[in-house]
Amino acid sequence: MSIRHVVCALAIMLWTMSPGKRQVFKRAGAVLLQAALFGSLHLRQGTLGIVFAATMAVIYGVVYLGFGRNLWPLVLVHGAWNTVANVGLYRS
Repeated sequence: MSIRHVVCALAIMLWTMSPGKRQVFKRAGAVLLQAALFGSLHLRQGTLGIVFAATMAVIYGVVYLGFGRNLWPLVLVHGAWNTVANVGLYRS
């Protein structure tokens, strides 16, 4: 199956979906795309770093949508996570 067939099948599926289901599909795609991009920014950390960053990005994306597209809870959690990680790094 070529990439062209996959793209055509996805386009037909999106076109025939109800608007509510289409919106969910678009949001899921957006979350996965941003997670893949964010994970790719962590190439220097190796495979485990990429997988961990992408997984956290999926969680953050779902939480972002769950909080009504409010970014502040994620800013606070990310800041707390980085603080704990850096303190642990320098204490060891």
